[in-house]
Amino acid sequence: MTAAFIFNPNLTYDVIFSGKRYPVWRIRERKVYAYLEHDPRRDWSGEVGTLSLGTLQRLVDHEGQTIAYILGTEVRDTKGHRFSLTEVKD
Repeated sequence: MTAAFIFNPNLTYDVIFSGKRYPVWRIRERKVYAYLEHDPRRDWSGEVGTLSLGTLQRLVDHEGQTIAYILGTEVRDTKGHRFSLTEVKD
């Protein structure tokens, strides 16, 4: 039996689009960072948003607009694209 996934906002997570090698976003310390695909060092941009911890957990930009929703281990952006949520082991 598999244990139920519990999202912990104090951990670091990568949000990965299916079929892609690298993450799209990283969630760390309740901040959201975008991944720079063209950078061979796999660097992250500056902060692009924050994690909102309401009844529905979501990623929001600095203007308060929703970037994506967290639904268990799945993340969906506002256009309906699905991503996976993976904990980063440091």
